[in-house]
Amino acid sequence: MDIDNLAAQRIQSQLKSNYFELVKNEKGNNEIWINDVSLIGQKNENHLTDILEGWTACNYCYMAYRTHSKRMQVVKEKNYGLNGIHDHLKQCQLKSKISLTNNKEQNVQITTPSIHPKFAFNKKALPAKYKLKLKDAELKFVVASSHSFNSLENGGILNLIQTSIEIGANFGLADVQDIFYGRKTIREEALLKFNQYKNQICSLLDEPIQQHYVAGTDDIWTDDLMKRSYLDFTVFLLMMLTN
Repeated sequence: MDIDNLAAQRIQSQLKSNYFELVKNEKGNNEIWINDVSLIGQKNENHLTDILEGWTACNYCYMAYRTHSKRMQVVKEKNYGLNGIHDHLKQCQLKSKISLTNNKEQNVQITTPSIHPKFAFNKKALPAKYKLKLKDAELKFVVASSHSFNSLENGGILNLIQTSIEIGANFGLADVQDIFYGRKTIREEALLKFNQYKNQICSLLDEPIQQHYVAGTDDIWTDDLMKRSYLDFTVFLLMMLTN
């Protein structure tokens, strides 16, 4: 990966999708490293975190900024410092909203920093009781339901849990049986979304098909390892050439 050619918007998008993750800078001396800014990392094939050298990100909106260019043997690195991220924090709308919310919570006696995704949060802020309950619940999810450990870091389950946290924050303590939908409802939702997506595709292809500007190919193959068969169908939109 060419770190110097990465775009800030691309990193922001991949942080939101959990392709990259926020990593706390334990050696950071500036106060913004406490709650506002993190390093950026990516899990390698050994499940260790590789740091994207020369990049930092806002903990609230995930906007990325350069601190310095990648070190080269011949070319001297270009130093950007923390000026960019400092300026961003002054006008970050999400940071302002969170700060305003915290100021309104007069009844909260213990102030804790915002919990960041991808496990960058310092869990020492959680009471020991909830640390044990959380670890026990995650373990039961893996063992009792025969899920992989990797599923705990899947974006889908994290998004589901985050949605539940937001519901609890807005409506108070609730029983999960009272708010979760069952398999029949979600199946109906999946079919509804499928039909909507199918209709969009049909609508998109309707005119090109009538004008004979569409071609299609199919391919069938079998995975020798998993012993599964697959069917692939590809649609090509053609353009009529005019002199």
